Amino acid sequence: MSSVTLLLIDDDALDRKAVAMALRALGMGYALQEAHDGQQGVELAVAGTFDCILLDYNIPDMNGLDILAELRKRLSNATPIVMLTGSGSEFIAVEAMKRGASDYLPKDSLAPESLFRVVSNAIEKHSLQKKTRRSSRKIGASRAL
Repeated sequence: MSSVTLLLIDDDALDRKAVAMALRALGMGYALQEAHDGQQGVELAVAGTFDCILLDYNIPDMNGLDILAELRKRLSNATPIVMLTGSGSEFIAVEAMKRGASDYLPKDSLAPESLFRVVSNAIEKHSLQKKTRRSSRKIGASRAL
């Protein structure tokens, strides 16, 4: 199995440690890079290549939804993003999904199994969407001939 490369954007050191511990509990196969604020997170996301981005909703320098919108604009939907939040509400979940999040995970539900599930599902969903877009372009191109 190849390594899954994740970017975690979260200002809280304890929350970053909890995510890292959950990934370690899952075993090998995950590489985690951490950003301590929104600006650093956006810079790392744009400069690097990640299989999935884990984004905290509550970040002091930028709102998580604003970061999500900025990432979607600059990455052009190239990377699945999972919104993490300690203040789980349906409003945040709906807004995150509207703005392009692949999934949403309340931090009180953060466990190795739930983290594995949302990351795996986000990556798989993104992969299927890419394949569908490619197939649609091929069909469109063959019809144009």
